[in-house]
Amino acid sequence: MAWPDAVERAVLDALPGAFWLTDEALPGARPAAALTHRWDVAQALAAEGVAVQWADYPADFVADGSQDRVVLRVPKEKALALHWLDCAGRWLKPGGELVLVGRKSEGAPSLIKRVRGAWDRPGTVTNHGPWRVARFVRGPRVEALGDGDYARIRPVAERHGVALLSKPGVFAWKGVDAGTEALLALLERRGLAPRGAWADLGCGSGLLAAWLAARGADSVLATDSSAAALMATGATLRPWFDRVQLAPSDAGAGLPGGHAGILSNPPFHRGFETDRDLTDAFVAAARAMLAPDGEAWFVVNAFVPVPDAAAAHFGVCQLVEDDKRYRIYRLAEPR
Repeated sequence: MAWPDAVERAVLDALPGAFWLTDEALPGARPAAALTHRWDVAQALAAEGVAVQWADYPADFVADGSQDRVVLRVPKEKALALHWLDCAGRWLKPGGELVLVGRKSEGAPSLIKRVRGAWDRPGTVTNHGPWRVARFVRGPRVEALGDGDYARIRPVAERHGVALLSKPGVFAWKGVDAGTEALLALLERRGLAPRGAWADLGCGSGLLAAWLAARGADSVLATDSSAAALMATGATLRPWFDRVQLAPSDAGAGLPGGHAGILSNPPFHRGFETDRDLTDAFVAAARAMLAPDGEAWFVVNAFVPVPDAAAAHFGVCQLVEDDKRYRIYRLAEPR
């Protein structure tokens, strides 16, 4: 999404010497260094020559008190935003500057208010339509905004014989997504017994991957764009560590083929933005990853056009269940 001219000027003005925290694309901006927790953003920045770190929890690669300026592009996950603001408070030198950029609908005004309450200097805010650009100078007092518990991976649910673990920063991390629950209930009613190599595309906290491993799949590949998701999935899959592999990817692109089956509850957003090409990307990746006699099971919101995406890649696109909120498709005969 392009920034308005005034926002772009403010962003470009903040580039020199700045360390960026972003989970969104940066149109027109090429920082020297950045941290993101999205694989696709990391790959795009790296291709532009940016020194980028792909990580969920930056432990020691940015030293406290080392930065003159930190620019934070408001992320979608509130817990991640508060965590990053606390990182910025630690990393900035005394007198260093925090620049916060985001839209009103993304929660930027609320975050600005939180910073004003936690830092001893009020900062300045400029409004550009729905956009907010706030600038704060680090003084002696910087209070924590998060609860200090962002990094902890914790049990969140027991489902289908799997102990699900997750953490803040993962989509729907406090429980089980209803679409995933619907897919697993259907597969259990049908008596699916996975054998051979299977994959979970867009694994989130890893419930689908863990269900595959627990039901007897010989190997399971779990992939996601989110560093937080892969950390949580790794914890959920620990009982089957000898049969699972974790891999970051942008919608499954570039992953190995030959899989007997795939399960997927794919997203339809990239950060804040709806991306209609994501469904096409996940379906195309499923085709590339499947063996000729393999099958893919997708659960999606009812409005997501899986049949349109599948037409070019699969000979079979079967609507198996439709409860008006979610639809479950079986894709087979990859072309």
